[in-house]
Amino acid sequence: MDSWVVGVDCHARTLTAVRVDALGRVQGDRTVPNTVAGQQQVQRWAAGAPGPRAWAVEGAGGHGRELTRRLQRAGEQVHEIPGWVTARERRHDGRRDKSDAQDALAAARALQREPDRPVARPEDGATMLRLLADERDALVQERTRLINQLRASVRAIGAEVSAAVGALGRPVGAQRVLALPLTDPDPVQRLRRVLAQRLAQRLLQLHAEVAERTQELTALVARVGTSLTDRPGCQALTAARLLAETGDPAHFGREASYARFCGVAPREASSGTRVRHRLDRRGNRQLNVALHRIAVTQVRMPGSAGQRYVERRLREGKSRREAVRALKRHLARSIFRTIKGDLASGRTSFALT
Repeated sequence: MDSWVVGVDCHARTLTAVRVDALGRVQGDRTVPNTVAGQQQVQRWAAGAPGPRAWAVEGAGGHGRELTRRLQRAGEQVHEIPGWVTARERRHDGRRDKSDAQDALAAARALQREPDRPVARPEDGATMLRLLADERDALVQERTRLINQLRASVRAIGAEVSAAVGALGRPVGAQRVLALPLTDPDPVQRLRRVLAQRLAQRLLQLHAEVAERTQELTALVARVGTSLTDRPGCQALTAARLLAETGDPAHFGREASYARFCGVAPREASSGTRVRHRLDRRGNRQLNVALHRIAVTQVRMPGSAGQRYVERRLREGKSRREAVRALKRHLARSIFRTIKGDLASGRTSFALT
């Protein structure tokens, strides 16, 4: 019996699905509203063709989230296809034009070309970690913006006041701003002090919210369980990001696929007798940053495994930057095995309870 692949291009208002056979030939397409009724219509349409099928959804974690959840609940095999993969597939077909149907077709053919692409992740404890980590990161970014704005305001008041206030990275700095007297013979300077205190109040609130999210994340990591925090340089916040973005490593199949997903797999750029590798700037940048944080911390720790690894690579003739990149690739392999082992042993559980 023939197998099918249904490619879906998801937008806020519409879903475009294209069904292709085992040879990549189009056997039908549908465009429906991205509503419950539309999702049900696409599901019934795909089920009308006999035989096994897989779904290739571009935007499974975005506008296609509801469709993906519905399909997974029905036991369907759903693969998430990144937008850059469909763009590459369109270039491979030599197409210069672009439409939703062509994107859906490109997603389906991309899955046929790479059938081991990770399946779409279900929403579980890892999703909760990602939501909390994203909210904390947004709060930290807002706090950084406020710190810069408040620093500029304090400097405008005067150099002496700026020196008395000191650093603003901790709540004590904002508290010093709130303690500034509002009496000044110059009305412009009085207004600057008032505005600075308003910013300081908001900054104190953000300090408190970041601390609350940090506690929530730490508690959730402990509830999910992990041995990642046992390794040097991987505290609870870093472990939360690793677990949130990885989920179940079985979705990636092989360690090499996970390394590529993290953006730490080297891309060969050799020519003639010169063999070299180029930095991979694709992949999940959140995972890449987490791995970089662990690598840099371990390199600075005397006697750590990471420091010994980098020193060995340096003796082999690699530059320091190349050695750190190699360490990140090594860490990705180790973290993949750790999370997989923790899930198998029951130490880590993403079950929603």
